[in-house]
Amino acid sequence: MDWNASHRTTIFCAMTEQTMQAPAPATPAESAAAHPQSEVTKWEAFSFASMRLFLGGLLRIVGLGGLYHLSRGFGGLEYLIDYKRRRRVGKMQSIVFDESTPKRVRRKWVCENFMRLRCDKVFYLIFDKLPKERLADCFEIVNRDILDAALARGKGVYAMTSHIGSGHVIGMLMSFMGYRVSGVRSPKEGNIRRYMQSKWAEKYPDHPPITLLYTGHFPRPIYRLFKDNFILGSSSDVSKIPDEKMRTIPVKLFGHELEFLLGPLLIAIRCKAAVLQSFTLSSPGFKYRVEFLGPLTDPDSGDESPELLGKVMQQYADNIAEYARRYPDHITKR
Repeated sequence: MDWNASHRTTIFCAMTEQTMQAPAPATPAESAAAHPQSEVTKWEAFSFASMRLFLGGLLRIVGLGGLYHLSRGFGGLEYLIDYKRRRRVGKMQSIVFDESTPKRVRRKWVCENFMRLRCDKVFYLIFDKLPKERLADCFEIVNRDILDAALARGKGVYAMTSHIGSGHVIGMLMSFMGYRVSGVRSPKEGNIRRYMQSKWAEKYPDHPPITLLYTGHFPRPIYRLFKDNFILGSSSDVSKIPDEKMRTIPVKLFGHELEFLLGPLLIAIRCKAAVLQSFTLSSPGFKYRVEFLGPLTDPDSGDESPELLGKVMQQYADNIAEYARRYPDHITKR
């Protein structure tokens, strides 16, 4: 992974000790911080609609399988053209290879990264155009019994995600399966997710919408989500801590000592929410699966000792290392 890259926009900022007490009603200032008022502009809406119209036309002509192969072809062209990004992806992936790994193997995984990401982006733009039966065939939950058992407790689930795969695709698919999910994004992120969520809500108003949180310093929305038995996903594997006030904990990952964000995990423990780890994986033919591991804590103990936190976060880091080695094309910048 690119340890020098800026933190991804799916990461929720950790909270300070003072702000992590039992929640009180949010103030107007907190609500504004948690829910930025940036809307999709007319130009953005036109651009997104035009691209969706183009992809929808291709979908009708060549079908879902044909669109998948075309998307891989577009990704391959990007690989050939975009030298700077090709080099950047190669640097990210180099952490999982040793010196004996042939260059042709490294190039193959870099190219696979380009093609996988292009396919994920295309699918994200057209998945609401698919029939329900076809969409259900595109999604699989591995260890679903673990997730359902955690939700049966009624105290919420904290899914510790990471920068392996495209989590935003899985968020929509889990909503389609009837799960109440919430994710975290940066206010600086583009409005494509807001736009697609509106399209999703228009087509499937009976499905639970995704609740979006934004990077900030107010933990009250997280407390509420756990209380309402939501699945909250956020990533702690950042390369740069945006604010020195944020609580972190050191871990070992690929021989490096890194600081990972700790705030959401602490809130989950205090809410007695189940703590799982999840990975989003893409397969040929626009097939996606989310794999759940855990639970990583005993949710009923409420233990937040430094020893336990260190053990949980190191297990989280070790699992990231394992999946990064198995799926180097799924590594994204942190």
